[in-house]
Amino acid sequence: METISTKARLGFKLIKIGFESQYIYRLGTFFSFLSGLLYLIMQYFLWQAIYHSGDIKQYSFNDIIFYIFLAQIISYVFPTDVSSKIAFHVRTGDIIHLLLKPVKIETQLFYESLGKSAYRLLINGGFIFIVLLVLLPYKLELTVLRFFQFALILLLSYVFVFFFELLMGIIAFYTTSTWGIQSFKYVIVGIFSGRLMPISLYPPVFRKIVDWLPFRIIYFTPIEFIMNKANYDFCNVVKYQTVSIALLLLLYVLVYRNALKKIKVQGG
Repeated sequence: METISTKARLGFKLIKIGFESQYIYRLGTFFSFLSGLLYLIMQYFLWQAIYHSGDIKQYSFNDIIFYIFLAQIISYVFPTDVSSKIAFHVRTGDIIHLLLKPVKIETQLFYESLGKSAYRLLINGGFIFIVLLVLLPYKLELTVLRFFQFALILLLSYVFVFFFELLMGIIAFYTTSTWGIQSFKYVIVGIFSGRLMPISLYPPVFRKIVDWLPFRIIYFTPIEFIMNKANYDFCNVVKYQTVSIALLLLLYVLVYRNALKKIKVQGG
């Protein structure tokens, strides 16, 4: 019982550190919100022009705008800076100190990311949500049960993104830099996750490729679920996410163990 209590206190402290680290860089948070807002304004007028030329059967204009805004809010939740943080520690040589700490590097990064995510969701996501309410009176049919189901699906998506970020970060052990990997990651996630638009709008051939990949569980599946746009079975969604996480975790463990044998640190 004492061990569980100690781990809980440690987790809370790391979450607090992550939250406060975002608060310290408030100006950076502001510019992050501003860039997100400008992106949404651009998307709003872009889709307005598209709908002026003709309707899209699967989605109304309000549906699309709600989808894009919700995707932006969810993006503040995910720990997308984990891989770059690992790469930074590898370049500076600080990775050795992290590996020697009694707390596993995965545990430290996970809880700190939770704190950062909570801050970004509260501040950036909160403001974007207010803009959405003012701009678009969207009626969402949402029960209490479905909300909690959505929350669980989003939590599993978070875990998937976290392990994916760890995997991308571990590549720095081989390359000492993940600049190219970061660019590749943003393109892959942006296209295959439904971050930019609903995957159901993709051409049929490309849609088949996307359906074979697990990245759609990051944005497309949670958003479609809460919008009731697809007849998703909650249990099947959770099972698919769990299997995807397990396979990704296995891949990460294999790559991580091999990386420790070949670790090459610059500056240390």
